[in-house]
Amino acid sequence: MNVASFITTVSVSWILIFFVSTQKSMINIIDRLISVNQKLNISADSYSKDFLSYFIVITNFLVSLVKILLELPNSSIRTVLSTNFANVVCSWIIVQFTLLLGIVGKQIKAVNLSIKKMNDIRSDLAQIPALRVNRLLEDESACRDINNIKRIYIELSEISGEINNLYGLTVLISLLLFGFDAIVSLHIIFILPPPKAFSLFLFHIATGLIAPWGIFLFLVLTSAVSKTTDLSKKTGQIISLLSNRRPINPKFKEQLYKFSNDLSHFKVEFSAYGALPLDRDFLGIAAGTIATFLTIIIQGADVN
Repeated sequence: MNVASFITTVSVSWILIFFVSTQKSMINIIDRLISVNQKLNISADSYSKDFLSYFIVITNFLVSLVKILLELPNSSIRTVLSTNFANVVCSWIIVQFTLLLGIVGKQIKAVNLSIKKMNDIRSDLAQIPALRVNRLLEDESACRDINNIKRIYIELSEISGEINNLYGLTVLISLLLFGFDAIVSLHIIFILPPPKAFSLFLFHIATGLIAPWGIFLFLVLTSAVSKTTDLSKKTGQIISLLSNRRPINPKFKEQLYKFSNDLSHFKVEFSAYGALPLDRDFLGIAAGTIATFLTIIIQGADVN
């Protein structure tokens, strides 16, 4: 066993042990997400219509399956499964993390929609005679509603932190392993000539498949992170729009002001164990790193 294989084996083994030992945290996260669904009146059927999640899961499954099938003519089943075990585990870690971000994003979107509906109501009230408007705007229900929405948003921020803490290091390891394999894959594609033997040619294709597989996972991960964080930033914009409406009850405006201030303390952010940002900036970092290593490899091959 070479050094790379040893590091990969140890890393994946640690990931499996870590997730087995943190099942209680995972269950707690799922329970809290279900609780938020109930508070926001989000039905389970709405998630069943999320075709993007189905696409991500099915694509990841098919790519891993095709890679394994392409290697079978050249190796034993045991060898193929052992060599692909790390990629399969790491890919599903990234997919699972992405799916959880999709749920959080849908819930933040529901929060934004609830605030926006309050904004629309206040716009309609502006057309009602002044005495009635004053009576309606003094209704304590508006203050209760915005407080309930704020509590839900704070809970989503805490859940996001728990998800990031649970997956941060495992996602970082998965990204590093896939990045290394992608470099090796691109080296095989661009440097080594295709073998003449059919079985070896299939193995050549299977190894080269890691690069697009990794790119796919990087794209879905960064897209999910960016979409979720963008929705959380939009919350502040909607609150600002609502607070600038006239007429508005002073007490209600004060609640909006407190909500706006609290947003700076309860941010929705995700990173790979604090080492790498997982938004769109990560794509630039990953692409630049892989391109640099690939350039070095190509130049070294030309020298030889």
